[in-house]
Amino acid sequence: VVVGLKDPNPKVAGRGIKVLRKNGTKVSFFSIPSESRTRGKSRNLKLFQGSVLNQKRNSSKYVSMVQDGALNQQLVVFDLLWQNRFFFHWIKHKTPWVTLKIAQTLDGRITPNRGQRFQLTGKKASAHAHRMRRQYDGILVGVKTVITDDPKLLETRPIVLDVALSIPMRSNLVRPGTIIFHDEKIRRRSSRKTQLIGKGVEVISVRADKAGYLSLTQVLRKLGERSITSLLVEGGPSVWSSFLRQDLANELMVYFSPSLLGAGLNTFEDDLGYVSKRVKFRSLKVLGDDIFWQGSLIK
Repeated sequence: VVVGLKDPNPKVAGRGIKVLRKNGTKVSFFSIPSESRTRGKSRNLKLFQGSVLNQKRNSSKYVSMVQDGALNQQLVVFDLLWQNRFFFHWIKHKTPWVTLKIAQTLDGRITPNRGQRFQLTGKKASAHAHRMRRQYDGILVGVKTVITDDPKLLETRPIVLDVALSIPMRSNLVRPGTIIFHDEKIRRRSSRKTQLIGKGVEVISVRADKAGYLSLTQVLRKLGERSITSLLVEGGPSVWSSFLRQDLANELMVYFSPSLLGAGLNTFEDDLGYVSKRVKFRSLKVLGDDIFWQGSLIK
């Protein structure tokens, strides 16, 4: 038996290996890059090198490397780390891996007007987005998105940032399984909170700053306590910008529509130039007329 990675969960790590060896099975491991070989590079290098392996999988050269037993074991490890990034991150930090999912035009707009529902991408991109949603334990949106679009988010667990508990009671997301975070200082909405709980919604209070933004650090911590290992953020400009500003995002998924609005709502609220050097490309896919871009954010 060849083991790619050891389970980082201290409750179970190594038990399976011990059982195998006790019963006479030979167990070996892929090699992990040493500190000396990765010195000067990002400590998260192992999460991003998997793209090299992905690019080779369908090539004849890759197949021959596997058949000859000459495939670099480190690339296999990198790829396995990426595949298991949600669980590994949660075990280490006790918070979910955060991916920002964005659909925008080529000139960086998400809609012609604030508060207006607008379909940017085509059918193939939309179908792809639904498949990606199913990979995550939860999808996070802001209450403005709920009021404007009234999404169903049936693929996984909906999570809503709603400072003043202003979500409409008729919303598709007012149902069992939904989690709503609100400002702990909001008292006048106690009756609304009772109504939501009666509908099966889990309502959680967290701190908010003077500007009225909920503490995302506290939100992630409470989600981690509920064993939510991965979070897809479909918020909007203020939510996306807040996660980037607070250095809480781990991954970016961007759907580019081949269109130009010229004016409209920007994808982000402010200048995020300081983030650009941390963004590392992982994959690119053509979906009809749209393009799906995936990258990681190095801490």
